[in-house]
Amino acid sequence: MRKLWIIVGILFLLLLATGITVVLSLDRLIARNQDGIIEQAQTQAQAVLGRDVRIAHISVSLWDGIGVRLDDVRIADDADFGSEDFVRVAALTARAKLWPLLHGRFEVSRITAVQPHINLIRDATGRWNYTTLRPLVRQDTS
Repeated sequence: MRKLWIIVGILFLLLLATGITVVLSLDRLIARNQDGIIEQAQTQAQAVLGRDVRIAHISVSLWDGIGVRLDDVRIADDADFGSEDFVRVAALTARAKLWPLLHGRFEVSRITAVQPHINLIRDATGRWNYTTLRPLVRQDTS
């Protein structure tokens, strides 16, 4: 029985070491290609929202599950409403669903925003600045 526990312990440590190695490798890969990843993320977000999007930094997050952390995220406001940011977030973390991640797909299970600031403006006609965002289209994940 003691040998079984030793084997289980060794397997657990090997699994843990492999997981840490994978995450550190992923973090280094993101750091090496950060500019291209940020540019692609900004371009995709701009296409979805119809607004200018800026991201200062991207990294892997392990706190409370595997995820991606975006620092200093800014979404521009519609020019008709002003030049200030529509949304400003100090840090945005998207947690990945584990099963799809193991199959090479990044599906978000939860998004956490740190110090979010949303600038809502209503013009003289009663129209709000958020109404000029492109409508979000739900994508079927099946």
